[in-house]
Amino acid sequence: MERPTRPRVFVTRQLPGDALARLAAQVSLRVWEEQLPPPRDVLLSEAREVDGLITLLTDRVDEPLLDGAHRLRAVSNVAVGYDNIDVAACTARRIPVGHLGGAALDVTDPEPLPSDSPLMTLPNVLLAPHIASASHATRGRMASMAVDNLLAALEGRKPPHCVNPELFP
Repeated sequence: MERPTRPRVFVTRQLPGDALARLAAQVSLRVWEEQLPPPRDVLLSEAREVDGLITLLTDRVDEPLLDGAHRLRAVSNVAVGYDNIDVAACTARRIPVGHLGGAALDVTDPEPLPSDSPLMTLPNVLLAPHIASASHATRGRMASMAVDNLLAALEGRKPPHCVNPELFP
């Protein structure tokens, strides 16, 4: 008997806690290992090969990315917001988009940063609604929520925090 192929997933940054281990138990996983975001050409290339993406606010999921991502079935953003994702384009392609919803986040150490600061691309920096640095526990919960959203969508279920719930009856 042939084993079913596991969905392929690309995660654009290392995630805290056990989120990546939970994800790796169910999918074929590739993770960008650097602290700064993957270059655009890397993101476009990875998106062409995967069924799911877990992104941060700095990773654009737009028409050019979607045009080359014929396998893509789900996107999950490790953020409350989703301005980096063209939701209309995803919806037109029947790709569910997950985010962190109105999740209560305990942010600590607020520190104003200029928008072009390289620190704005790190996974521990939040815009919620002010710039802050999240605790390790908060980042772990955020990563876990993003994984929950992605796995639900890959299984054909509505993600717990879905931006385009109209895709699900």
